Amino acid sequence: MKKLILIFLFTGIVGQAQKVLSLNDCYDLAAKNYPLVKQKKLLENQLSTETDAIDAEKLPHISLLSRASYQSDVINLPIPNSDLQGPNKQQYRNELQINQLIYGSGVIGAKSNLINKTNQADQLAVDIRLYQLKQRINQVYFSILLYQKKIELQAKRNQQLQQQLLEIKSGIDSGVIIASAQDAIQAELLKIQQETTGFEGNQQYLINALSGLIGIKVSDVYQLQFSEIKVNNGSSLQRPELNFFQAKKEELTANQNLMSKENLPQLNAFANAGYSNPGLNMLDNQFQDYVFVGLQLNWKLFDWNANKNKRKSLDFKKEELSVEAETFRLNTRTELDEQFQKIKSLEQIIEDDDAIILLRQKIMDATYSQLKYGLITASTFLAEQTQYYESESSKLIHQIELMLAKQNYNTIKGH
Repeated sequence: MKKLILIFLFTGIVGQAQKVLSLNDCYDLAAKNYPLVKQKKLLENQLSTETDAIDAEKLPHISLLSRASYQSDVINLPIPNSDLQGPNKQQYRNELQINQLIYGSGVIGAKSNLINKTNQADQLAVDIRLYQLKQRINQVYFSILLYQKKIELQAKRNQQLQQQLLEIKSGIDSGVIIASAQDAIQAELLKIQQETTGFEGNQQYLINALSGLIGIKVSDVYQLQFSEIKVNNGSSLQRPELNFFQAKKEELTANQNLMSKENLPQLNAFANAGYSNPGLNMLDNQFQDYVFVGLQLNWKLFDWNANKNKRKSLDFKKEELSVEAETFRLNTRTELDEQFQKIKSLEQIIEDDDAIILLRQKIMDATYSQLKYGLITASTFLAEQTQYYESESSKLIHQIELMLAKQNYNTIKGH
């Protein structure tokens, strides 16, 4: 199986044989391919369906009523010398009813506005969950780069030891160096190989995790590339959570607007056509057809302030959202301050790493010279060499942590 070739770049240099997969590419791919994205399309379909349902309220409502009944008593008309009879105890009615809204005080428009605001808030809730993927992608992406650099560092040490082994063999043959020095270096080479295998396994696990997050298989045709990161320290927060809080407040306002219109007058036209026994003439015990039309006005004049109190309760909910938004800003600013201090600390630590590496380099070179002349054992040299490469590895970790801290800072800020 081919191994993924990952190149750690601080500049924009890109190999021609591979496709570039930058961190921003990973963000874009996750926004397109992550399973949660399907929910946004479902919300769009839901809005379209609800809008059609509300628009249908503007159309005539047609219903059919069929009823057969029996009653124990009916009106009796005791008129002497008259053929008039009261209605039958068995009664039948078939009626077609048509109702058309003429004036609804803007209720339908208010309903439409409310579902739009609700859908907008739901879409932003999905955006928040998708945005939270960014920090997971950051962690995985930089971890892959870290293991790649560790593998490269192991390769560098392996190559150095292989060259030194040839020199050691020459010293053993000449009797300057004891034979056990060769065994010690070969054991160290096996240890390096063992560690490299572990790094490659962890790297492959992370590559699979990144593939799952962005929805494409990251293979040897992709090249992870990253350039210098600039911290957006002076810009304002641009988090989707803040847009969500605002959208929820607008949803509550739209709900209040709908409530305020529900108590206003509504005028409907109606028409009924039927065939019944008895008909409109209750004194004629035969099936008759009939038609009647009219206007109907509904106006809730007094509801003991129930509607007003409901609208007032939504004002409190809007205030709660304002408090949540302010709390979120405060917590985010605190998190940004913490991240910024971490960046400054890591920058100082990396400067110290450079000084440590320079000193370890001198010590390692000196001990190797002593080893070649048989003045020290191979174990002493390998201990100093291990210290040197550990300092190199430590700097590498701090460099990746610094880049991750900078990117997390920008992500926390909403960039």
